[in-house]
This record gives sequence, structure tokens and C-alpha cells, in this order.
Amino acid sequence: MLVHEINAIYYDPMIKQTKILTNQIDYLDIKPKEVIESLCNRYGLSLDGSLSAIKRSLNIHQKCPVLVHPLLQIYFFPTCSMNEVDCVWINSKQITRINKKDYVTEIVFRNNTSVICNVGNRSIKKQISRCEMMEDRILKQYQIDQLSLKV
Repeated sequence: MLVHEINAIYYDPMIKQTKILTNQIDYLDIKPKEVIESLCNRYGLSLDGSLSAIKRSLNIHQKCPVLVHPLLQIYFFPTCSMNEVDCVWINSKQITRINKKDYVTEIVFRNNTSVICNVGNRSIKKQISRCEMMEDRILKQYQIDQLSLKV
């Protein structure tokens, strides 16, 4: 599966498997956190390293987004503590719409699939904003680096 095609990663306690939502649903026998770690590893990153760098850069301590693809700037963010069973990992690049529904939030993706999360839409918007801030910081640093190479 290609990382840029993944919309969400979450655990389904009914079937005791992790679901990977793309155009379809794939099932894995590992925890969502392990899937994120594996995605990071594909591109020379580690989950702990990505978390540490982003926490430091954004000065945050909870629900930290994770950079999984440095070239494409693909970030996944958790909807709650990554150790909670109902944590959903969302690919911020795939979101097209957020719908507030009572006490839950529906996240709609580019391919019109969706996932329901047990968090408010403000929390989701904050997570998206964190991903955008981090992407902006990294892109600005790349530009500074490029300018210094031209000297």
C-alpha cells in the first residue's frame, strides 16, 4: 500500500485487527502505532524521532502529529492518545471536509470515504493546523538551505 493513498489507520476491537482505510479497507494483525512506525521506517524515519522533533518544534506534548514521508510532507495525526484503543490516525493530506455530528466528527477524504471519530471538530481542526504549521516550517527551512547552497 502506498502511504499517500492511506486515509486513516485504526483498530477495530470487534475483529481485533487494524484497519487501513484507502479506496478499500485492508486488515492487519498489528497495532496502528506499529503501522505508523513501519511507514516512518520506509523513509528513513522513526516514530520516536518524528514525535520528538515535532514536539520540540511546535512546543506540544499531546496528540503530536507524525511525519511519515519527508519528501511529500505527509503527516498522520492521532485523534487521541496513541495508546488509546479508539485512536484513529488520520492522513492530513487526504482530508476534504469535516462534519460535526453531535458529539462525534465525521472526516471525509478525497475519495469520498469517511471515518467517524469520537472527538470534537475543533480538536480535528487543531490537529490539521499542527500538521500545516510543521509542513510550513520544514518547507521554509528547505528554502533557507537552498539559498545557502547558492552562495
